[in-house]
Amino acid sequence: MRPLVLSAGYMGQHDWFLWQMLNERMPSVTLEKYQSTFERGSTRDKVDTAGRTVLLLGEAACAAFLTDWIDIVHPIHKTDGTVFRWIYLPSSEWYNDEVNRIIVGMLLEDLYVNHG
Repeated sequence: MRPLVLSAGYMGQHDWFLWQMLNERMPSVTLEKYQSTFERGSTRDKVDTAGRTVLLLGEAACAAFLTDWIDIVHPIHKTDGTVFRWIYLPSSEWYNDEVNRIIVGMLLEDLYVNHG
């Protein structure tokens, strides 16, 4: 099953930023390959997450599914088989630090290679 990326609102430019971070680690991954590997949507949509790997973008998306704060690096496993991952919104100033972009790039690479 494809990894699911959820934002609290419209994905818009988030897609491009995420692809850029993945592409830094895996230059052969085009935007089209990224978009065909990751299913993308909004927390406002009725999405079945059971058994999926779900990447939540931003605190609002995180709050829509989880009651506990989760670490950006470590996943949260749910009893229904869902694995939640969380990152800051790609438009956040947090990404001004290159190390943070590398960390997210590594996470996206893992999702792309192992779950895509």
